[in-house]
Amino acid sequence: MKYIRTTATAVRKLKQQAKELSKTSSVSLCQALDLVAKEAGYDDFHHVTEMLTRWQEENGANSERTSLFADMQHPGGLIFEWLNTHYKDALECERERLWRSLQPDEEIDWSRTDRSLLDLISRNLAEHLVAERSLTIGNRVVRIGQLLLNESGDLLSPLQREYIKELMMTPIRPFLVSSVTPGKSVTLVDLVDDETLPIHVAEFSNNSVKGMCFGMRILQARAQAYLCNSIWPFHPSSAGGLFAIAEQANAKRPAGASRSLSEKIIRFFIADTFGPPSAKVIHAATGDELVLTTLHYEVCDLKVLLSRLRSDSDVEQTGEMSFIRWSQDTGGVRKHVAASITADPSQRTLELFTETTALSENQQKWFESAAGNSVHFLRAEQKTATEIMQEATEEEYQELIKNNQEQIPPALATEIFQSVVLETYRDWADKPIPMLDNRSPREVCATAHGKERVRGVLELYEANEREMARRMNRPIISYQFLWDQVGLTRQ
Repeated sequence: MKYIRTTATAVRKLKQQAKELSKTSSVSLCQALDLVAKEAGYDDFHHVTEMLTRWQEENGANSERTSLFADMQHPGGLIFEWLNTHYKDALECERERLWRSLQPDEEIDWSRTDRSLLDLISRNLAEHLVAERSLTIGNRVVRIGQLLLNESGDLLSPLQREYIKELMMTPIRPFLVSSVTPGKSVTLVDLVDDETLPIHVAEFSNNSVKGMCFGMRILQARAQAYLCNSIWPFHPSSAGGLFAIAEQANAKRPAGASRSLSEKIIRFFIADTFGPPSAKVIHAATGDELVLTTLHYEVCDLKVLLSRLRSDSDVEQTGEMSFIRWSQDTGGVRKHVAASITADPSQRTLELFTETTALSENQQKWFESAAGNSVHFLRAEQKTATEIMQEATEEEYQELIKNNQEQIPPALATEIFQSVVLETYRDWADKPIPMLDNRSPREVCATAHGKERVRGVLELYEANEREMARRMNRPIISYQFLWDQVGLTRQ
């Protein structure tokens, strides 16, 4: 068999010529492939694929993988041309079914959407179709990837077949950027599987920031990690929702959960990008939606009430008439503030404030049992963080910032916030953190991989603080003391 230097690009051109020939003549696609191969000097199209495999073995497989990545993401590429030729109606039905399942509740005005963003979604969904979706053909339901492997003939080379097999076994997973060396590398930490070692890639190192998250597929083949081009990017401010998805995936891993994980990530991207100003805002300590609830009470006997609050070991008095109640784990270690309580003797009233629905229900039961007849319930006020942001216009927000700046100088505001952060995170290193599968940062730091995960969490904290400081026009609060607690250095 004569040796001919054959690249993936050359094979792609031959396939395109064969398709054109098949469309304009009575020959089948398989016959057309052999004809164009002979015109190019090969014995037949099998000779072409053999030469491509030999060239890749001698020069590496990266060029073909790059070519196939691009084709998998292009709805008009060779793969989708073949699918449209053989299963057009079934493919259109599945595309429509997938798209409907991903739509957010509120209608999207696509005419006002940036074209490049629509292209990104279209390309990414093309890959997802091949990786995880199925076609209904008569009475049978078949994975699209399996159809390509079983019925596409010489359309795919051996290496491309290997790639599709890997793709079908690899769901989209959430990754956190823990460190960035611009122009060189990005370190990614898997948020679902804490057994997976951090992955270092060169892609998008010039436009990533620490604390940013991505949904993506990373394939393992021939002792190398390959990053697919289907990437769903998330700003650090949206990381809470992605962490919540990762927590759910950690809690339950039933059969068939891979597709569920992939489409939860895609659905969250679309809702986060096109939905209201914010999707659910997540409470950092519990992973539940942030729902601000104030319970109002009439104080019937202040002396009895104060005595009962002061006698509770979980309650800490923070002012003359203010208290906080701590949530504890089974070992009696304080985890986070469950409720704050403020009494106003002059008005004979009291307010109990919580930040999630579950906390509100639990703390109301505890408080009314502890206070007994010393208080009388009046009413409850409840709003999600999203509702609060939707109610305030940008002008009102800026006016609020302006008024706060006139009352409190930015430097002083930072000093106040810094003291609150120091107190809140005083024992952070030894408290269970939902982002770390409810393990403490110090415990997770026992392994090299764990250190990278904790580094990613710290980078996320700091990214959110930078955004908050920017919006409030104040100096940035330092979180260096948290790095020091666990003995981590910055990279």
